[in-house]
Amino acid sequence: MAALLDEDRMRQEIDQPIDDALEEFVQGGELAYSHGAFHRAIGSFMHAILEKALPCPRVVPISQAHDEAVAVLEEGYLGTHANGFYGAVMDAADPSQAGIPLVLARLAESTKRRQRRTYVRCVAARHVDPGDWRTRCAMAELLLERCREWLPPEMQSCPPEQFADDVCDLLLIDLGTNAQVQRVAAPAPNASL
Repeated sequence: MAALLDEDRMRQEIDQPIDDALEEFVQGGELAYSHGAFHRAIGSFMHAILEKALPCPRVVPISQAHDEAVAVLEEGYLGTHANGFYGAVMDAADPSQAGIPLVLARLAESTKRRQRRTYVRCVAARHVDPGDWRTRCAMAELLLERCREWLPPEMQSCPPEQFADDVCDLLLIDLGTNAQVQRVAAPAPNASL
């Protein structure tokens, strides 16, 4: 599970293809704001993501890709003026902002977050959920010991049973803190010995 949830692996398999699709789209797309251009851009960009940037590509009509883009924006867009879909519209129309490219970049980030959540749920469904209660409690106990110091004080004294349904979350905390500790402990590239 640690190998499947490794940050570098998720960045390479989930984030990078979406970033590549964004870069390709921004270089070749209509990016001056108009209401129609905004809707064409989010629909076409999501269409490109669905067809080329996901682990399980989907071929859908552009109208369905547009609707999915609206849903992703509504669910996860954190805008300058407002959140959700209308926040995206306001940011795209604001001449003091980067316009449609800004919205597409944030749409890409929201899509990555959504794909990562789905990926973690799939890992849990395959490797954690089939385990019985005692196995999940044992996994939680092991991970809780490894990452207890990184948890908020109110969670540090919780019994492992309380985390039996959150094994993947504990593993992600453990992997993230281990990566941070390794970065901090690594000598600077130009450090002399």
